[in-house]
Amino acid sequence: MNDADYCATKYISSFEVKAFETKCQRKNIMHILWGSLIMAAGLFLLVCGSLKSNFIIYRLLVARSKILWGDNVYRFHQITGSIVIVFGALVALGYI
Repeated sequence: MNDADYCATKYISSFEVKAFETKCQRKNIMHILWGSLIMAAGLFLLVCGSLKSNFIIYRLLVARSKILWGDNVYRFHQITGSIVIVFGALVALGYI
């Protein structure tokens, strides 16, 4: 039986229920934490791509991406940032 089955099952002893509810709560908190961090990275790409930022880390990303994408590098980062935000939301909600 995997963790998801234990999280959904309430037909075990009260001690085991407490132990597994705590484990499930930690797992849910980690989903929210990692999902938020992924969304923050996507938001960084989206905002910097929209503003054509001169932030040093973003300039390094632009320099690497410009080799392949040329003048469309900012549009690429906007689209990629949007996709990363959606992925982060799915992780935070526990779908992924």
